[in-house]
Parts: sequence; structure tokens; C-alpha cells
Amino acid sequence: MPNFEENIEQNKNCVEADVLAKSHKTSSSSSLKCYVLFLANCQLCFALMQLVENSVILFHNLSTFHYAESRLAIQFIWAIYSIWLLTVCLLLYGVLANHLACLLPNIFFSIFLVAVMLPAFMVLLASVSYTISIVMCALTIIILTLSIFYEWKYMKRIQSESLL
Repeated sequence: MPNFEENIEQNKNCVEADVLAKSHKTSSSSSLKCYVLFLANCQLCFALMQLVENSVILFHNLSTFHYAESRLAIQFIWAIYSIWLLTVCLLLYGVLANHLACLLPNIFFSIFLVAVMLPAFMVLLASVSYTISIVMCALTIIILTLSIFYEWKYMKRIQSESLL
């Protein structure tokens, strides 16, 4: 005949272990949330900086464009950074409101942006360019790569916690 007191004690231990495991998962997801928010703020700063720089080039230096193609290239880059800014804002909303679907556009666009920026980074390295341009391009690629990793990890962690 099993001892009821031992069963009650074992059940208490199991419940305590479950509570500890859930609190550990919650704390790790909150630390992931902090990483994602930090990287999103870095992305927001970089996107705004690039958008302002390209806006100044487009709207204040109209006489510097000798060819229409160069102006079109700056407009294209301006559009890319505008989309990046929108996806980062959507990411911030998604993280703060726990809407996982809002994380996906920034993940996909970050992958696209890294694929676009890597050849540009190689061109900057090969040509005689300003050091600040090389550093900014490298930092953007690093932040985007880290952001993709942490956003994906955060999204998977939140999905697994919501299934429990």
C-alpha cells in the first residue's frame, strides 16, 4: 500500500520543479526580448541616419547629379532604407505587443538587406573609400546578422511558450 504522504510530497516537488522550469523559460525569453529591443533600436538609429543622409543628398544637392541614373540610384537606396525603417517600427510594435507575425517582415527584409550590403561592403573595401563608410557598412551588417539570429530565436521561444 503506497504511502499517501510520500505521494503528496512527490507531487509538491514536481509542481515546484515545473514552476522553476517555467520561471527559467520566462526569464530567458525576457532577456531575449531585451536583446531584440536593443538590436531593434540600433537598427532604428542606423535606418534613420541613412534615411536622413540620403534625403540630404537628394533634396539639397540637386546640382551635383550630372546624370539622371545617379539620382535614380540614390532614390532607390532611399526607398530601401524607408522600407527598412518601416519594418523596424513594425518589429518594435511586434515585440512590445507580443505579435509574432510582426517580427517576420523585419527578419526577411534584414536577410535581403544583408545580401544587398555585402557586395557594397566588398566594393567599399576594394575602392579607396572613407573609413567611416566602411565602418558604418560593417556595423550595419553585424547588427543585421545578430538581429536575424536573436529575432528568430525570440520568435521560436515565444511560440514554444504559447504552446505550453
